[in-house]
Amino acid sequence: MANTDQSPDAIERREFFRIRDAVALEFKVVANTDVFSDPPQYPFATGLAFHLIHEFTHIDQDCAAALRQIAEESRALATYLAGVERKLSLLARTLAAQSGETESSPTHEVTLSEGGLSFEHSTPFPVGTLLALKLTLFPSYVGILLFGKVVQCTTNGAGHHGVGVEFVRIRDQERQFIARYVMRRQAEWRRAQLDRDSDTT
Repeated sequence: MANTDQSPDAIERREFFRIRDAVALEFKVVANTDVFSDPPQYPFATGLAFHLIHEFTHIDQDCAAALRQIAEESRALATYLAGVERKLSLLARTLAAQSGETESSPTHEVTLSEGGLSFEHSTPFPVGTLLALKLTLFPSYVGILLFGKVVQCTTNGAGHHGVGVEFVRIRDQERQFIARYVMRRQAEWRRAQLDRDSDTT
């Protein structure tokens, strides 16, 4: 299901929960028919590892509530199931790292939120341009296929262009995953900052 929540609270949440991060990013200009066909047409080759981790991630999301309920009834069983989940995730990440699939997607510094992303590029894109996006997040190697619309393109003094993209037809599962990823990374950086501050006192 596409994300259509444009309420002030939703927009404010998307603006607040954003991070600067290094990701593997591949993008291509696409036509309206690619974005709004059923199913949508992504112009990327994706391997077994990409699909495996993608499916694992969605299964984990679907099972999260059940695992919490199991933990309330049997902590030992929940611990065992969580261990199995971690082993499968480690196996999938190892497969992805060894597959070399991300080598075709150069690493970019992006600003990421559940509503979109921005990045620098050598070529400008007219506002309204539709892009297919292949995004791989680290260190999980989770790959996400998305569509976006260019909503801003500015030029800096170094001849690069700042491209702002709003996600289009993003599914709730992808939106929720990105939101959790952003919040987790924010928490990691806050802990790292506290550790650095404590080391200097």
